[in-house]
Amino acid sequence: IDSTGTTKIVTGIVTTLTATTGIATDFTANKITLPDSSAGSINVGLGSDLVIYHDGSNSFIKNSTGNLRIQDADGNIQIQAKAGEESIIAKTDGAVELYYDNSKKLDTVSEGISVTGTVKINNTSSVGDYNGGADDMLIGTHSGNHGMTILSGTSNGGYIMFSDNNGGGTNAYRGQIEYAHSSDYMRFMTNSAEALRIDSSGRVLIGTTDVGGGNAD
Repeated sequence: IDSTGTTKIVTGIVTTLTATTGIATDFTANKITLPDSSAGSINVGLGSDLVIYHDGSNSFIKNSTGNLRIQDADGNIQIQAKAGEESIIAKTDGAVELYYDNSKKLDTVSEGISVTGTVKINNTSSVGDYNGGADDMLIGTHSGNHGMTILSGTSNGGYIMFSDNNGGGTNAYRGQIEYAHSSDYMRFMTNSAEALRIDSSGRVLIGTTDVGGGNAD
């Protein structure tokens, strides 16, 4: 459409298009080349709802209406912060994987998440500063108070389990620390059996749950 409002049909191959604003668009070499800056953007939607451009230093995808969705019909969606190195992989009907320097660190799984390496909570220390047998999780720093809270119902228990086999049964709790909120006692288990209990009155029961037993103190 020219300045008079006349529509013209161009036949053949268009190699260069110059708009009235002076922005040159190159159609050669099977590509469209736009100038740097938002003035050379690709605008989608009557109100420029989706805008794609490069400002000479960075590239931008801006959405101003609704949600910005990245969808694939059957494959995975991969984001690489550096070409050839994975950052995020979203798998069809499966996990979302997070990577650090092309090394996978976290998967979403049907039960929740799976972490490879050390989980740090409010901690940025080097893992090598701590005992290698107890560095799967680091909580806190050497400044201020830190800790962990286990929440349970008033008639339920809070547990820390020690397992030596994934076969289930008693192997799932060879050792155990439990706080029973229903009776307000804490008990310790070894070899899958209760070894010590502290009742709500602070009495220590060793090898028995009977306050009147000989091992109650």
